[in-house]
Amino acid sequence: MLEVHPKMVYFTTINQGEVKGPHLHITRHYYFLCIKGKVIFIIRDPSGKYHEIESSDEKPVLIEVPKNFASSHINLSKETSIILALANPAWHQDDKDENNVTFDDYDWKKWEIDIQETNDHRSYFASFEKIENLLGFTTDYGIKYGAREIYQALEDGDIHADIKTKTVEWYKHLLNNPEYSKKILINDVLF
Repeated sequence: MLEVHPKMVYFTTINQGEVKGPHLHITRHYYFLCIKGKVIFIIRDPSGKYHEIESSDEKPVLIEVPKNFASSHINLSKETSIILALANPAWHQDDKDENNVTFDDYDWKKWEIDIQETNDHRSYFASFEKIENLLGFTTDYGIKYGAREIYQALEDGDIHADIKTKTVEWYKHLLNNPEYSKKILINDVLF
């Protein structure tokens, strides 16, 4: 059982050879699970010691990153990896919890990856805390069920890495093909 009850659940992707982080969260406690691909999580505890933990679809390991522990993760697979993230507290637009830090004394070269700076630190997440509090709505299925369902769909080939699953590419395609776009307009608006 999880010691800290998640208030937010989301999936994030990480491309082949990509590094996300390192970040330090002052108030947020995280759990991560790689459900597709292979990812190494590098966690620096408050004493400065590094911990390296692998999680993959073949050897899934639930990774705990307590608040005040800096972390980064690297995709070591030859495809985009998918990570299930659980956090407490839930994200809020006024939240200033994510702090970019550096692991200057860490040996990145051992992973044979090219570290590149990026301004794209997006992750996609949703919190149902407000719906539960205001409306009393709860789900019939939990996180494990959802993760297993997505994993099975990937294994069965029901979900494919094509243009429709890559948001920016899909929107560009729709904008460049106005005749096709008309088929999916809602109230004359393209979503």
